[in-house]
Amino acid sequence: MAGLGAWALACCAALLPGAVQDADEILTRWRDSAAGQVRAERVHRDLLAGSESDLPELQKAAYGFFMEDMASFRGRSAEHMAQAMHARAQATWSMICVSGSQLRMGKGQEAIACVREHLSRIQDSAPAEEVRAVWDRLGWVARGLGEAELMRDALGQSLAMGSEDALQLLGWEGLIEGDGGGAARLFGALLDRAQTGEREPAPWALPGWGLALLQDQKD
Repeated sequence: MAGLGAWALACCAALLPGAVQDADEILTRWRDSAAGQVRAERVHRDLLAGSESDLPELQKAAYGFFMEDMASFRGRSAEHMAQAMHARAQATWSMICVSGSQLRMGKGQEAIACVREHLSRIQDSAPAEEVRAVWDRLGWVARGLGEAELMRDALGQSLAMGSEDALQLLGWEGLIEGDGGGAARLFGALLDRAQTGEREPAPWALPGWGLALLQDQKD
């Protein structure tokens, strides 16, 4: 399948105008484009047609424009660029771009599908840390959409792989649900890990632990 994908991209590059231009010409065209959908269309087209040798430079520039559009709440153009970035990279970072822009556009189920598709493709071949990060991402997306069952399933998977993000998110869920004791145990585990590793604790660990203790005492 990988060979077929490369062959298809090569055919597209041969058919699309501007495919033989070098990276400098393409980047100049992007910078001269009006921000928003006009630029997004050009980035999308050129990324799909760009050569493998030019791709790292083009992806870096496209990511910069993507972040600019996300910060400016131009969700439609950001998603269009992200789709092209992910089509070429098929990487966890590009999946996060696509799912993030889809959430911005209110396409929650599409964001979940994007994360799940990527997870199914990498979970048997990628390093454990990357697979764990994708489970975390699925948990984050599900939490943002209010899908508690999916969130707990995803975070349970990543927690079993040692995720500190999962401990933090489940700890906050415990606080929200009024389970101070359970939240204190989750945040306490983060503090214990930090002490054992002689490092700073995860960002939410100490405030979460303190709030959990207060809630538990109040109960």
